[in-house]
Parts: sequence; C-alpha cells; structure tokens
Amino acid sequence: MANKRFYWLKLKEDFFQDRKMKALRKKENGGTLILIYLKLLLSCLKNDGFFYYENLTDNYIEEIALEIDENYKDVELAIDFLVKNNLIEVGKNENRLLLTELPNMTGSETDSARRMRNLRERNDAFEELKVSQSDVLPSQSDDNKQAETSENTEMTAFDGFLKSI
Repeated sequence: MANKRFYWLKLKEDFFQDRKMKALRKKENGGTLILIYLKLLLSCLKNDGFFYYENLTDNYIEEIALEIDENYKDVELAIDFLVKNNLIEVGKNENRLLLTELPNMTGSETDSARRMRNLRERNDAFEELKVSQSDVLPSQSDDNKQAETSENTEMTAFDGFLKSI
C-alpha cells in the first residue's frame, strides 16, 4: 500500500511585512504578483522547491503561466522580480527553476503519521474527559492523602509515647 504524503507551506507571521514582499506588492498588479509567487511555492512543494518545465511552449515563463493559470505578462513581471531578489534561480540547461526559500517553508508528514497523531489527540481528549467526569478531583485526593499521612504520623508518635510511659 502506497504511503501518501501530505505537504504544507509555512508562512512566517511577517511574510507580508518582509521588504521583498512589500516591494513586490508596490508594483503594478502587486497583489497578483504575490499570488503568483504563492502559487509557484505551492506547485513546487512535492518537488523539493523545483519547478520542472517540459518545453511545451515557446519559453519557460509561458509554461509557468499555463501551469498556474495566470496571465503571461504578470508571470513575467513576477519571475523577473523574484530572480533579481534571489527568490528563484533559473537553471539554464536543466529545464527547471528553484524556489530558494521553499525548503525553509515546507512541512510534510505521511498518511500513517497523520493517523497516529489524530489517534493520540483523540486518546488525550478521552483521558481528559475521564478525569473531568470523575467524582474525586485530583487536588482533593492529594489533600486526603496528605491528611491521612499526617494522622498516621501523629498516631505513631502517640503510640510511641504511651509505650514509653
């Protein structure tokens, strides 16, 4: 049975406050250009940050535009900016792009790891439910144990005193 793997993209809390993203956003159609970058990041998750193009079109920018369903001119502007800011490296002879920041922004787990994590979460929730439904609260039982220990110590001391008389 094939073990399915799930991937996710982790964005820093200040992703949109990053100077490069602010500069990209300030360009004409900046929102679209950032969306293009995010689409590229997502499309490359399974390939360790690489976008492989197959020369189906006249150039790689046109192929990327086709792949992510965006306008050619917008993709061209986005790629130009991303290359100038070292967010993408273009492999001339390798038919691929590397999104340089993606390895730092990626998380993944297998299907079985996800199932096990969910099982542990359910078990933890069940344990919490069992504790919350019991009549004796943990703090009450601790107090009772301390009181019993204190009484036993006093009785032992008193018994010792009586025997010495």
